[in-house]
Amino acid sequence: VVMVCQGSKEMQRLDAMDALRACPLFENADSESLSALLKLSKSQQLKPGTKLVSAGDTPNFIYVICHGNLKCMVGGKVLKMASAGQSIGAVAIYYKRICIAFE
Repeated sequence: VVMVCQGSKEMQRLDAMDALRACPLFENADSESLSALLKLSKSQQLKPGTKLVSAGDTPNFIYVICHGNLKCMVGGKVLKMASAGQSIGAVAIYYKRICIAFE
């Protein structure tokens, strides 16, 4: 799991734990399991306009948004917005499919 966060290390940790708790993918996980998952996770900060994945990519991670919003875009058109507590890539990994573009 890659946590898409910003701010100081402590703020990232707190935001990441809140995002995991809010994420439907992990809604049945207890605090101990979420803490263990967080220890195994990587943190990534994105500048506005940065592409997280592109259409046709094969995902290697499940991304959980800690702070801010990501746009799912195809051909310059916004199809969906993803925000804190939402995950990206889980379905593509589970079904071994390619991604659509997120910015």
